[in-house]
Amino acid sequence: MRCKCDFSTLPMPEIRLYHNTERALKYLAKSGATEDALPYADAQTWLTVDGRRAVVLFSKPTGDTATDVALMAHEATHIALFALDAIGEDEPAEEELCYVVQAITLALCEMHFRWAKKHGKIKAASKTDEKGD
Repeated sequence: MRCKCDFSTLPMPEIRLYHNTERALKYLAKSGATEDALPYADAQTWLTVDGRRAVVLFSKPTGDTATDVALMAHEATHIALFALDAIGEDEPAEEELCYVVQAITLALCEMHFRWAKKHGKIKAASKTDEKGD
């Protein structure tokens, strides 16, 4: 799945989300990258050689909504830092970083949960829902 976040003042990379390691690595190879997947990582992110695409591999979705969203937020932070660094923001302001991470997290979550629904991977409630207030 892919999406393009719309930031008129920030050159955002196209984001591609994969749930299959072989497919992600095949796409990276076509873009000229010689990356390898970390076997122990639940998720990881790469930027293509041309810097125009962020490739996210979410190889071990948990099915727990809160955990999956937390992983997406983690990967979104990598993408946000790539994008901000591309415009010379190597030390972005806190609020600037937060807004970019929020938008990317939303895009990743939309793609992931569309995939999870299609493949029957969504559980009824997350672990945090079971605990209550």
